[in-house]
Amino acid sequence: AVQLAAGAPDPALADYQTALAGPEPAGAIYSEASVLYLESGKRAEAVEVLESGYARLQQPPSLTIPLIRTYRIVGRQADAERLAAECAVRWPKMQSLCSEEARGGAGASGGRR
Repeated sequence: AVQLAAGAPDPALADYQTALAGPEPAGAIYSEASVLYLESGKRAEAVEVLESGYARLQQPPSLTIPLIRTYRIVGRQADAERLAAECAVRWPKMQSLCSEEARGGAGASGGRR
């Protein structure tokens, strides 16, 4: 991962932080901000932004897969598997997606950018 220059703010991340502080942030904003944090090596922030969005938006299905993926990427496999199990119970149609993501399987490439 490319580290940002010390003290130089990432303009895209600054935009996301502004949007996240707004009254009605969309789930996609949390996901995108998390990806930017991961790309800049800020693993704790990547998890924190998704967890806060997951809680603030009342655990939407749209943030479940990104949160499972982020847990797996940062080495929190037990959390990834716990959330995949919750996903299977709450949204049965997403069960295979959630369990594959927790395993880092076929559908879990995250082929973005």
